[in-house]
Amino acid sequence: MRYASTGASRIRTRSAQQPASTPARPDLARHPRAPADIVEDIRCTYLRLTQEELLVLVKVFPITLKPGKQAEVEAIVEEFAPKGPAQEPGTLSFRVYRDPARPDYLLFVEHFADQAAYDTHTGSDAYEELIAGRFAGLITEFVEIDHELLVGI
Repeated sequence: MRYASTGASRIRTRSAQQPASTPARPDLARHPRAPADIVEDIRCTYLRLTQEELLVLVKVFPITLKPGKQAEVEAIVEEFAPKGPAQEPGTLSFRVYRDPARPDYLLFVEHFADQAAYDTHTGSDAYEELIAGRFAGLITEFVEIDHELLVGI
């Protein structure tokens, strides 16, 4: 694993041969209040969040897939999302993007409440079976990039 420091971000590059300790969707149903209540609060109360209150662990993973494996990998990710991230209270967002102009590539963007939430995510049975198991054998390389919040509105 190679590490490179780039200011506030850390980048780790791994090949498919190295063990994966990697790979969340905002879910308003998991919020204690309904969206209408939140909107009403915004209308009634001026709420100023400090940067510390907005800090979350952000993981970004550009992933190169083995040639011709896009559909198979997408099916695994679609199976994983409701079994893993959707069941994890500390997983705030789990998004996987495809690039229509770039076959055999996915971009994962994930937000976690903290490091413990990420550890829970990567230690789940669903993660072990689907991501560390089936998914890992279908990629050629991924880069793990940690981000820190600079500005939040």
